[in-house]
Amino acid sequence: MGDRRLKRVALKISTKLKPDRTFNGYALVNELSGNLFTFFCTEKFALDEELEVQLHFGGHDLTYRILMSHLHEQISSGRIMNALPSEQNPFPARKFYRCFAKVLELQGMDGVVPGTETLQTAA
Repeated sequence: MGDRRLKRVALKISTKLKPDRTFNGYALVNELSGNLFTFFCTEKFALDEELEVQLHFGGHDLTYRILMSHLHEQISSGRIMNALPSEQNPFPARKFYRCFAKVLELQGMDGVVPGTETLQTAA
């Protein structure tokens, strides 16, 4: 058994504002809950934007419907994120966002919705 505080889970994020695109991100396992959702992504989502986030965790496929509340722009000292440079964003490989959202709905795709304790201690 190792330290799980920084264990990551991969996310697939979609939004109605850009229905033709899917974004990738990750969340820290110890921050998953049924009320608030925090995650990291290179996409800057609008405040009050509704997102659908899918993930596989603890043997369950989960879908979160969330509402963005705020975000913080962060700069990485490594090359963990990558994207093409543009005039507006000349160093995208170093910029990512810590996103905070309110959970509107949590749904288990297999019909099971684990409780907060299960989310934080599974896998």
